[in-house]
Amino acid sequence: MGACCALESAPKQAAKCSSSTSRPTTPKSARKKGEAPQAGSDATLHDAAWEGNVDLVRKLLLRDSPDLPDEEGSTPLHLAADEGYMEVVKCLLEEGKATCIDTADGAGNTPLFLAAKEGRTDVVEYLLATAKLQAPQKANSNGETPLLCAVQKGRANIVKLLLGHSAAVDISNNDGETPLNLAAGKGDTETVQLLLVDGRSQSVDTPDRLGWTPVLMAAHGGHVGVLRLLLKSNAKPADSHSGTGETPLLCAAKRGHVEVAKLLLTSAEVPMIDMADRDGNTPLMMAAQFGFAEALRLLLSKKASIDLCNKANETALLLAAQEGFAEVVAILLEEGSKAVNIAAADGRTALIAAARFGYSEVCKLLLERGADRHAKIEGSEVVETCGTALDVAYQNGHSEVAAILES
Repeated sequence: MGACCALESAPKQAAKCSSSTSRPTTPKSARKKGEAPQAGSDATLHDAAWEGNVDLVRKLLLRDSPDLPDEEGSTPLHLAADEGYMEVVKCLLEEGKATCIDTADGAGNTPLFLAAKEGRTDVVEYLLATAKLQAPQKANSNGETPLLCAVQKGRANIVKLLLGHSAAVDISNNDGETPLNLAAGKGDTETVQLLLVDGRSQSVDTPDRLGWTPVLMAAHGGHVGVLRLLLKSNAKPADSHSGTGETPLLCAAKRGHVEVAKLLLTSAEVPMIDMADRDGNTPLMMAAQFGFAEALRLLLSKKASIDLCNKANETALLLAAQEGFAEVVAILLEEGSKAVNIAAADGRTALIAAARFGYSEVCKLLLERGADRHAKIEGSEVVETCGTALDVAYQNGHSEVAAILES
């Protein structure tokens, strides 16, 4: 590797690579694209490469070093690879004998990284096949390699090329995200398949820095196809917990991803039905709180515990009532919930919670099932209300609910 390929500060690189005929360059951000540079005294190799003007590049190579970085650390090769100018890339490497093919710019990006990022398939293929890269796995300042970037951008064709040249598949970026983690989160079934089969990824259960595994990411996004591939590769959903304790089933229930929940419930070796997060919330509680009736019915059909309490002593019924989800409240009551008068740690009952926000239909359902209209709550900074459900309804201006409670 030539001396100019070492990752150094721009002044040192310029000192090593410049010649008596080289001219100072300006960063890419300072150049205006669209006005093709002329072969005059003001033209630079960077400008010509960025514009894709291969004829001018060829002329300027007689004067300028192809390895000289600009103020952003970009060489002409970086600019040509970024823009996808294949003929310019070839000219710089084959005619200009550029040696900085593995050099990183100011952000740590190599020409290969930039080509992969922008989806320049022919440039990526050329760099991998003919340019004899010394560091195809080089990561930038964010810990991103060309493969990680291609996955993040959803460029399956480039992922396949990189895997075909032995790109490291189980590396992670500065956030601990592996290629498989990123692909699962995007729901990119094609790329997940490539990583698991062509790349033989072993990171099927590897969490990122926040504890999110590929299975958690797939469940969170509702990506059934991806989840199915992960499970076939022996992913263990029961062992996946985010930093806040969310399980894959809880993620699915919280977002109403019924098909994902079905797959998890039929595939998991360890029951996840009542596994709670760090706040004590179960999948059933999350389905209730966010109003996903179909997910709720599924969980109840699989024998989810209906009247468990979280760490705030809130039940699924209370969580649904305070959000005004009458259908969910009705389902819970029909399925035998006995939590009508169970109070949360701050004293809220389901009736008081519904009255506070004016949910008249929910109040009717609860009263029909024996909700205690005389239960009281003491005021607090959290609840900012006090008294019975009737008091709370009046305090918050809900006359319709007040009328129901007085009847």
